[in-house]
Amino acid sequence: MTAISDNTGVENTGNLCVFTEHGATHASWTNSGQNTKLLYSLLDFSTAAQVKRTTRQTISETKGPTANILVTAFHDAKAIKADYVGKTERTAEELLQDALSSPALKTTLEAVLQYPPLSLSKAAATSKAESIKQSTLKADKATATRLWKEIKDTKVVDVTKTDSKQTEL
Repeated sequence: MTAISDNTGVENTGNLCVFTEHGATHASWTNSGQNTKLLYSLLDFSTAAQVKRTTRQTISETKGPTANILVTAFHDAKAIKADYVGKTERTAEELLQDALSSPALKTTLEAVLQYPPLSLSKAAATSKAESIKQSTLKADKATATRLWKEIKDTKVVDVTKTDSKQTEL
């Protein structure tokens, strides 16, 4: 093995080796807590013939302006993966029920009611949106099932064709 620093061979004491400690035994990755090497805390040479893994490297999460961007990206990716893996398949009715219980629904209804052809005032649109949400768009399973049936049964124009005929989804 060639030493990286000055292109000389590793001495028999190991003091140029990037993996083991300075000294003749090579039994740990540090020299009494100093000179931490490349694979510190990942492997343990308990005997010359045995190598075993002792720990996994952990990347602690730091916050604030001193946070390393790679550490932050690692933890973000880990959270996204955990969120994705943890999700189960959901039915269309469950997704519609989530949409009906979302606070964005009322905000969207208010915005739609303020545009033509209705052009309601903000106060009127707010009260109308609330009444629609309570009467027609309740956040329950029955409403979600009814909406999904209406969506499936509605005939629409297939925009990929030029005949403008109504077709089912």
